[in-house]
Amino acid sequence: MNLSLGCAFNLEDLFLNFKNSKLDMDCGKCEKLTGDRHRDKLAQKVFMDSVQLILNDVIDNNVTFQLPLNGVKAELYVKRYTGEEFAKLRKRGKWQDVDFLKSFFTGY
Repeated sequence: MNLSLGCAFNLEDLFLNFKNSKLDMDCGKCEKLTGDRHRDKLAQKVFMDSVQLILNDVIDNNVTFQLPLNGVKAELYVKRYTGEEFAKLRKRGKWQDVDFLKSFFTGY
């Protein structure tokens, strides 16, 4: 599978200012659950798994996910390209690794 998921920050950068005091869990409970005493690692794992679930749902089930951004409208979705638009983009180099017969001349 060829996915373009590059970004300018990583998961650790998102949690630089994360307040562990907000978690209702001490290091002992965290170690009992995961084998690791670091609560921030558990929070990162939960966040990463939830983002993966959202992306898989958007890609596989063609749903639109609305991001909660305090009144600003932002959505994650896939756009379907078919027909002439698909052919034009494929000639320009997009979806070269996709079998166009199996995909019914469709790209996302």
